[in-house]
Amino acid sequence: MKEEIEVLDEDFVEAKNESENNVIELNRLFNLNEDDVVDVYEEKKQKEERRQKIVTKVQIGMIIFLIVFASLFYFFGYDLVEPYIKID
Repeated sequence: MKEEIEVLDEDFVEAKNESENNVIELNRLFNLNEDDVVDVYEEKKQKEERRQKIVTKVQIGMIIFLIVFASLFYFFGYDLVEPYIKID
């Protein structure tokens, strides 16, 4: 028995070879040195540290505000809300 072998069109093979030659290497697109990559990493790290410091300051400020507000309301708040509390 003879089996038929499928033959690719020659134009398709030539077009495929031409497209493989047109591939641009990634190294040609970006001219980065290792120092540049390290600098970018350090810059991102510093931004993240600054953001964490701001978040911590805001959290501490909110805790202090809550403590002061709760204390003031505890000692002086009943006089403010007493007219609205109905006792039968």
